Amino acid sequence: MGRKIVEFLVLFFAATTMAGGSEPTNRPSSCIPASSCGCSILLSGDSCPDGGAHLFHELADGSPLQFNIGQGPATAISTQARTSIFTPGPGDSWVETYRYGDGTIEVHYAPGANSCAKLAQGEQCEYFDVDVRVLIPGPDGTRNYSGAGTCGC
Repeated sequence: MGRKIVEFLVLFFAATTMAGGSEPTNRPSSCIPASSCGCSILLSGDSCPDGGAHLFHELADGSPLQFNIGQGPATAISTQARTSIFTPGPGDSWVETYRYGDGTIEVHYAPGANSCAKLAQGEQCEYFDVDVRVLIPGPDGTRNYSGAGTCGC
């Protein structure tokens, strides 16, 4: 059963990439709620209404990755131990690896364009922007996707 889920993920993401490229296109709306504090990511070329996201995890190291691939919400388990703190901060780069079925999902985070207006007024932001690259290995190679979002409240 796990291998079939991974194969579905690979086929789904393969069907939503541009010919010859690795950017997603024309993916059906597949958003999840992202109303609590965490990292909310939108994949390039898509949007989500009402604060939703394509990928989301809470602000705690080792928290699970929640996502929706068009077949309903799903959860991938982090390979890190769960803690009550979130160690990455503004300007940091880090990698999260998640187990899903018989495979993995790897999410690479890098600093994103700063969209916090409070910094100009001398106040601290409650979030920071990130750029994301998602890697999903499969039997036909690794699929790459990009996106952007915020981590915080």
